[in-house]
Amino acid sequence: MQSLLRRSPIFIAFCWIGAYLFITLLPLLLLLIYPPFDDRGFWLDFSVALGFIGLAIARTLHSRTARNKELFYLCLT
Repeated sequence: MQSLLRRSPIFIAFCWIGAYLFITLLPLLLLLIYPPFDDRGFWLDFSVALGFIGLAIARTLHSRTARNKELFYLCLT
């Protein structure tokens, strides 16, 4: 397993893409925990979901470009 993690760039790429999708879609999973309100329609819920995804993408991009030494070293290994 260690050799697969160190030598296969495709496996590493899939791991990074999976982690990115998990972090990006995590707010939608949190929205599924709470019951929806009856007075809101589909389009309002859809726009709130898109807003949560946009904020998660912005947070992820900010963490990648911030001067964070731990994340920098994590990306290099």
